Amino acid sequence: MKKYTAFIVSFLIIQLYSNISFAQTRILCIKAVVDYVHDSQALLNGSVTFGDTVYAKMTYDLGTTDNNVSPSIADYVSYNKAHGFDCTVKGNRFRTDSSAAFFRIETINNFNASDNIAFTSINNRCNRCTHSFEEESLIDWELHDNTQNALSNTNIPTFVDLNSWPASALQIHFSNLVGDSAIDIAANIVSIDTCQPASNGIQDLVATENIKLYPNPFHDNTTFYFPFAINNATASIFNACGQQVKSIKNISGKQLHLQRDALSSGMYFIQVSTASQSFAMIRVLIVD
Repeated sequence: MKKYTAFIVSFLIIQLYSNISFAQTRILCIKAVVDYVHDSQALLNGSVTFGDTVYAKMTYDLGTTDNNVSPSIADYVSYNKAHGFDCTVKGNRFRTDSSAAFFRIETINNFNASDNIAFTSINNRCNRCTHSFEEESLIDWELHDNTQNALSNTNIPTFVDLNSWPASALQIHFSNLVGDSAIDIAANIVSIDTCQPASNGIQDLVATENIKLYPNPFHDNTTFYFPFAINNATASIFNACGQQVKSIKNISGKQLHLQRDALSSGMYFIQVSTASQSFAMIRVLIVD
């Protein structure tokens, strides 16, 4: 009976911590399907067509300050070089210019009979563009809900649930200062929080639901079961305050056996990474 009660308490603690943000930085992995391409200067050389898949990462910070005084509209602007978009499609890369980053998140709650979110990067780079066609650029992800049910406030979003948004589209635009459009790509968002391998070596983020962990909570040891074999990975273990307390290196195979060793009871977060992939942060609970 005592063991059963301890398990229930531990489970409730995990649920409590699952609602607490571990870090301010958020990375959303986005998959979209191209439904429009315009390439007037043939910079893409026909490599992007209708139905192709765009893989994108969007990085932002929950601590970004709202610069709008309106109760219905919030504007969160970041100049941090780490924030913004990184998109790939058929070997073409479109990303926020880290040397001149301007990344804005606008949330609109119950204004003009709709809810809206816009993630916008103003200064961007393109691996197929000449400098002149990077002078005017936009990478923009917009979500709309005319039922006004998607948002309850204008807070910066911790995640985006596509089921709450009837319309969600990604736009990529590059042109010169005189308005000659070089590249326009529009794509419909089909999934969030899962990234597929990209040919340019950009690091993948693999969703936590792909990992099995048992037991959790645990007393002496637990085992992670990965969906595929990893090679030369590192597991970094952080306490509830975000301090790294342990590191395990040279991990290979489809399993990781984690020993408690000298770790005290409590909540921990584990990040497993290789040179090309990272698993999203995993919560574990150690009990006495």
